[in-house]
Amino acid sequence: MTQVDPLQYKISSKTKILNLARRLFMLPIAENWLAKRTSNKKASSFWCKLIPPEYLYHRNSYRTIKVNDATLRLNISNVVDHAAFWGYEDKAASFFLSQLHREHTVIDIGANIGIFSTYAAIRSNRVISIEPDIRNFSRLEENLALNNITNATALNVGLGCRAGKKRLYRVVESNPGMNRVMDKEIDAPYTEIQIETLDRIIENLNISKIDIVKIDTEGYEMNILNGAINCLEKFKPSMMLEIDDRLLRLQSSSTLEILHFLKGRGYDIYDITNERIIMDLSIQMPVHFDIWCSVSRFN
Repeated sequence: MTQVDPLQYKISSKTKILNLARRLFMLPIAENWLAKRTSNKKASSFWCKLIPPEYLYHRNSYRTIKVNDATLRLNISNVVDHAAFWGYEDKAASFFLSQLHREHTVIDIGANIGIFSTYAAIRSNRVISIEPDIRNFSRLEENLALNNITNATALNVGLGCRAGKKRLYRVVESNPGMNRVMDKEIDAPYTEIQIETLDRIIENLNISKIDIVKIDTEGYEMNILNGAINCLEKFKPSMMLEIDDRLLRLQSSSTLEILHFLKGRGYDIYDITNERIIMDLSIQMPVHFDIWCSVSRFN
């Protein structure tokens, strides 16, 4: 059985001392004051270094905020919610927002609690939001409802290269964004979920147009792409993917496999994280980065 690092926190003495000061910013007035100063700042900035980490908060520490025209209910004891609440720089989110247009149909795969889906639904014509974890899915529906969104279809299902049953593992309790489908058994809690292909979902929903597909599935991206061949050939959507070579290799895939797959289908690839167009696949790639793929040439 494959072992997965549970990412237990190893807190240094220096961090423990700094956390004593950070706890001051857990007080409501100080929290709101600091949140105004961390918005759109680099994570390495002075203000962001004062942010209390998510593990200092009690479980189910909820906050409701307005950001990017969306109302979001966030549990800041979870990593994804915590980052959204403090609002520090997120190049992928900013780039995604810049590409949305009113006439677009958007598919959000690995939607988590619905942050990207909510942003897209407010700015686009139609959103298909896909999230396999039932707890994340419940909060996804909650965030869509908070914004009175009627142009989003939320599906509690996983995606892969073929239909069937798979295990969805929860590897870090405080970070449900790291929940992942694994073909190998690992030593972590799991639930059994239904897997469909994107091609089948598009056919069942009678979707006639797809403009943008976002995929963030903790290393399962290649499996999903292999189940979306008809979609890619028919609609040629732009795509945003989170790429992590370490997670891909746990799924018997790799960064280069995905990049070659995309290039072979006529996609140009932009590295959002490092702000560069990827032309030469023989150069060394980062371990973790976000990419935007388009069949339209980049300027």
